Amino acid sequence: MRTIGVSKLVYILFYNSLDRFYIRKPGPNGIYYHRRWGFDQDKIRVEFFYKYNGEIWRIVGKPDQVRFENGSMVIAELKTIRRETSRDIMGMIGYAQVNIYAYGLAKNFVPIIEVYVFNIEKDKEPQLWIRRKADLQYAESLIKKALDRILREEKERESLLKSIKLF
Repeated sequence: MRTIGVSKLVYILFYNSLDRFYIRKPGPNGIYYHRRWGFDQDKIRVEFFYKYNGEIWRIVGKPDQVRFENGSMVIAELKTIRRETSRDIMGMIGYAQVNIYAYGLAKNFVPIIEVYVFNIEKDKEPQLWIRRKADLQYAESLIKKALDRILREEKERESLLKSIKLF
């Protein structure tokens, strides 16, 4: 069994290579704004198991915010930006991430998801980018695409290493 974080799955989808993978922890400004706006919950963690290509994957993560409204679970993600041109791409990344969290938390219900984007240079408060019912089929397709990319790159690397002849 292998373990992978939701953030890493999403990174793999939006960037082209595992070689460039890193999780950029929010800087002081990002942490400040996450706390200021209540996107720093630490009680609810996502953990689920997913079988893909004969292998069991443990997928883990922690949404920025989970709350209940009128009996419905709402899972929210906050993305902070400095350039307005980043708003939509960060919104899409947040949308992918929050759908995967919903996939892991959904038990006989479909949560509502929200993505907020906050431009620390211009916005007075986080701006709602999208609010809707989670798309669990979309989430599963993202998981499959990311795991497929991981396995494909590992296979290519292994093949390359076998082809290199030393001495």
